[in-house]
Amino acid sequence: MTKSSKELSWKEVGQYAQQAAKIQIGKKGITETLKEELRQRVKKEGVVKVRVLKNSPIFNERKTLLKQLAEEVDSKTIRIMGHTALFVHNTVLLPNEKKRKSNI
Repeated sequence: MTKSSKELSWKEVGQYAQQAAKIQIGKKGITETLKEELRQRVKKEGVVKVRVLKNSPIFNERKTLLKQLAEEVDSKTIRIMGHTALFVHNTVLLPNEKKRKSNI
């Protein structure tokens, strides 16, 4: 992925998701080290899968905490499915976020 904005179709998002880098949140929960690693991977790869293990202290509140984590690492969550979330860098434009032309 490039550093500039890139527009993806949902098919491309699915393809990236299959090959995405993976990060697991375990018994230490969300640490500063994990945030930094996730920030770097999202910036480099564009798409990262984050899986919350059952022994993680955030397991019960994972949906809200994963959304907060995405904001902290300059990304957004596309989807949270069970224990796994898909993070995408903020520069990636998804099909429902296409830029609109202004009439100025």
